[in-house]
Amino acid sequence: MTASPELLARGVAAPPAPVPVRPSARLRRIAGRAVPPAVVLVVFVGGWELASRTGLLNEYIAPSPSEIARVTWAMMKQPFFWTAVRITLYETLAGYGLGCAGGFTLGVLVALFPMARRSLYPHAVAFQIIPRSALAPLFLLWFGFGLTSKIVLAASIAFFPLVINTLTGIHAVDRDAQAMMRSLGASRWQMFWRLTMPSAAPLIAAALKLALTLSLIGAVVGEFVGASEGLGVLLTQFQQALDTPRVYAVIICLAAMGLVLYGLIAWLERVVIFWTTTPATR
Repeated sequence: MTASPELLARGVAAPPAPVPVRPSARLRRIAGRAVPPAVVLVVFVGGWELASRTGLLNEYIAPSPSEIARVTWAMMKQPFFWTAVRITLYETLAGYGLGCAGGFTLGVLVALFPMARRSLYPHAVAFQIIPRSALAPLFLLWFGFGLTSKIVLAASIAFFPLVINTLTGIHAVDRDAQAMMRSLGASRWQMFWRLTMPSAAPLIAAALKLALTLSLIGAVVGEFVGASEGLGVLLTQFQQALDTPRVYAVIICLAAMGLVLYGLIAWLERVVIFWTTTPATR
């Protein structure tokens, strides 16, 4: 890239041209991410299938992967399965959004205002210590057997990671950068939006990914305690009927749902927080 006449007259060199990413390098990077877990999965499933066919594993305890795949495919053709997926997904996302919004808000409050930290943070820690399996029956009594109790349970699990990481990220902002912005006359809100939040964003993004997986766990646990529809209900019904292949099929569907949601949040992290690079975003 050549410099313009104006830049040459001022003695300023032109910025270097961006180095294009070759398709082969991009393919190698994608392969480096995908191949190792794929190899592990193939070896694990292949060993499991071999052990099932040779009789090393009891079919009632650990059905063969081929049988689980057949049952999963057959179940995916049934309307009741997609109804259960839709309900569990709704409970997960609604609880996730509610918990993240509340956790982020409380994290900002306790980080910026000492009085809020002294008065609210101990209660948040005490609430987090209580097992959610103990709170689930209470939520069922308070909010009924509908979707609300599962959403609240999912939100209560997703809440605390946002509080902790928001608080930690805000307190980890570089003091020298804060002093420089004060010397430039930046207001408190300008420092918050232009320095504090960009610096804390990687930790907050990590909490968002963790909270999503916890929200799915909370929704399923809530369905275990009391519900009429959802993947947790299907899991309980198949377990009581000793239908082991379908139990594995539901577990695989839950894992796939969690992986897709996690991948979506990870992609959004790479797009939005483009100024930082961590092992999770490479």
